[in-house]
Amino acid sequence: MIRTNTIHLTLVAGAVAIAASGCGRLIERATEEAVEQAIEADSGEDVEIDFSDGEIRVESDEGDITFSADENGVQIDGTDADGNDFSVDADESGVDIESEDGTSLEIDDDGTFVATDEDGETITGEADEDGNFTVEGEDGETVFSTSEGLPEQWPDDVPEPEGLSDITGTYFADGEDLSIVVTGTTSAGVRDVLDSYAERLADAGFEEESTFTQGDEAASSTYQRGDRRVSVSVQSLADSTEMIVALS
Repeated sequence: MIRTNTIHLTLVAGAVAIAASGCGRLIERATEEAVEQAIEADSGEDVEIDFSDGEIRVESDEGDITFSADENGVQIDGTDADGNDFSVDADESGVDIESEDGTSLEIDDDGTFVATDEDGETITGEADEDGNFTVEGEDGETVFSTSEGLPEQWPDDVPEPEGLSDITGTYFADGEDLSIVVTGTTSAGVRDVLDSYAERLADAGFEEESTFTQGDEAASSTYQRGDRRVSVSVQSLADSTEMIVALS
């Protein structure tokens, strides 16, 4: 599909075209030429831009896309590099995205969404007012989530990072396999943070596999216990110490 930067430039072009619409076709065509050159320089692709009848159309070797907007919302129609037609319909009630290959995405104004892949399998999810995401598979189990604080899926047999503030967590699941990444900050020093957590991991039966240190600025270690692996990275920031724990 057309590159993201190309689409961004196309949307900017729409604003320019609207501003120039009252100044005649000469300014409109000059705008088209300028945008074409900007996109070609950015993407390396040959493109054609056309502003007409309240629409913007971009054609390239990677597909084409038409953008239009009015008081009822935004409509985008196009064809990707594989020849699949797709459409995006966005208004105050949400966003509907459909593709000829059978994939689709429906996003409601309350942040809930349903995504369908080309095999007809669906996943559902929601985004809350704090920007956290939760995605569920067809069986209703969470397969991806982001959160403030430690994810609720953190295993009981693995020591939790302690003494951290501004914690964010990300959880992924693929069948029986899981991956959790936790990030937070503390006022303690790099070595104190790493040594304290390493001691708790050792008490829980984890064995150190490797350690790398860079003075008092950064340190990282990996630990293994059976199929469970923990990677820890700690680095000094301007006024705090950041700790990242990855569990798999």
